[in-house]
Amino acid sequence: MSMTVDTVAIILILLYFVVNLYLYVGNYTAKLRASDIPRPHLLQKLSVRTK
Repeated sequence: MSMTVDTVAIILILLYFVVNLYLYVGNYTAKLRASDIPRPHLLQKLSVRTK
């Protein structure tokens, strides 16, 4: 399987979006933890992940 320029470009674009999404979610959860706004459903998901 030879990788063409198109497939490499698509892979790079997908990686770019995944990294941006990961950073966005990380910043969002950090803001939620910093602020003491009660968000029970998000807190339950975070607690399930940490356990």
